[in-house]
Amino acid sequence: MRIRSLLNLIIADKLNRSPSSKFRVCLPQKGVSAYDAPGKPCYDPEATSTLINEFQRLVQTKDDRQVTVFLVKSCIVVFQPPVRS
Repeated sequence: MRIRSLLNLIIADKLNRSPSSKFRVCLPQKGVSAYDAPGKPCYDPEATSTLINEFQRLVQTKDDRQVTVFLVKSCIVVFQPPVRS
């Protein structure tokens, strides 16, 4: 199993089992790290697309649990709003 697929499984599992029901994961379509951004040595748009599609398939989404893809430079942002007491 490739390392990216394993990381997808681990992160998706943690999100799916999260005690807080609200989150949004924002994934950049132009690479998920500084190494696979356009013009960099590991740039592979097909692999990035596969990674994003697999992640979207694995994460259980609802209105308050979302995975969003953006046309931005490399970064991964996981935003989980604070739980109110």
